[in-house]
Amino acid sequence: MISDVYEDTGAIVAPGAPVLKISADSELEAMIDLPGASSATAKVGDAYEVWVDGMTAETLTAEIRVIEPVADPVTRTRRIRLTLAHSDDLRIGTLIRARPAVTRAPVLTVPEQAIVMRDAVPHVWVVSRPEAAEAFVSLRAIRTGESTVADPLITEPFPAEPVTNQPVIVTSGLEAGEEIVTRGIHSLAEGQPVGRSVAP
Repeated sequence: MISDVYEDTGAIVAPGAPVLKISADSELEAMIDLPGASSATAKVGDAYEVWVDGMTAETLTAEIRVIEPVADPVTRTRRIRLTLAHSDDLRIGTLIRARPAVTRAPVLTVPEQAIVMRDAVPHVWVVSRPEAAEAFVSLRAIRTGESTVADPLITEPFPAEPVTNQPVIVTSGLEAGEEIVTRGIHSLAEGQPVGRSVAP
């Protein structure tokens, strides 16, 4: 079937220029964009559930066919391509919703803007609140999912200067429930007193 037309009737085109796009609907593919933390744990072959709002209550099954190796430099997301089984509810260009079909083990993440780089090593400011004493901060080195060489999906190092507030996987150096600073991180000093905690 013809899914796109690039030139009008009677137009003069250069040799090799595309004029039509022909698509087959026997096997459909969906494209979704995942943030860094989610794409870091995704693997080719992972199952997803796909559905279309307002068309049917049925949830379709899909699986990851391709994970683009390079993240978008602006959004820091990765393009994921899902292979879909044929469905009468889906047409080329249909807007879909998708979610992982299985629940993964929880991972610890921090906002990217909370990370301070020291000698190319990521750190976070950890807040300590001793009983009956003033709260203070200390700088602690962490390891992040973006620097885990065992993950074949990661091809670029963690950026020297965080540019977004996407969640970053922490593999060591921080425990769940610990309090960290997410704003004003470049104006802090070791042992500096801080005020009350504020929910993000």
